[in-house]
Amino acid sequence: MTTFERIKELADGQKIGLKSLASALGFSENYFYNMKNTKSSPSVEVVTKVADYFGVTVDSLLGREENDDITPEYSTLKRRAKNLSQADQRRLLKIMELTFTDLDNGKLEEDESEDF
Repeated sequence: MTTFERIKELADGQKIGLKSLASALGFSENYFYNMKNTKSSPSVEVVTKVADYFGVTVDSLLGREENDDITPEYSTLKRRAKNLSQADQRRLLKIMELTFTDLDNGKLEEDESEDF
């Protein structure tokens, strides 16, 4: 799998178009499609920005390690949480801890729906 394919897979998993991704990262609208068509390798800066955006490692984006345990939902959570203030991160963590406790105690069922 190419770096482009990995980026596309991450974007698809979060229902983000490549044009939107490029715009969010400050690249030209067709940057990723040009990368695919010319079969060029992205720069270290680009790979780092994309990895940070999705909350994955540069190595995984380059195909040097597998990230089978990283789901699109986890990547979204990580990306969104890092933009929160420290106080809001602590608040989110408390909510998550309460949710995990309820799951562990059988008070909640895991939601397998795809309405993320």
